[in-house]
Amino acid sequence: MIFQSALGGGHAWLGIVFLSLLALAFLGMASVLLPMLSGGPATPEPRSAERGLSILPPLALASGALVLGLYIPSFLADALQRAAGVLGG
Repeated sequence: MIFQSALGGGHAWLGIVFLSLLALAFLGMASVLLPMLSGGPATPEPRSAERGLSILPPLALASGALVLGLYIPSFLADALQRAAGVLGG
C-alpha cells in the first residue's frame, strides 16, 4: 500500500528507498532468527559476567522514558504542540 502510493504519487524514488529499507530489515531479522531456528552450537559457549558500564546506557534510557512518561516539561510540551500544529493536528 505504501509502495503503491509512492508510485502513484510520482515518487518512485521514495518507493524504491522504502523497499530497500524493508529488505534490509528482513535480512537483519533473518540473520538473527535463522541460526536460532536451525539449532544452537554443539558445545555451549562459556558465559561471562556483564560489566557494569554495559548496563548503564539501557538503564539511563529506561529511566528517561519513565520520567517523560510521568512528567513532560513545559518546554517539551510546547515543542510537541507546535510540531502537531505544523502537521495539522
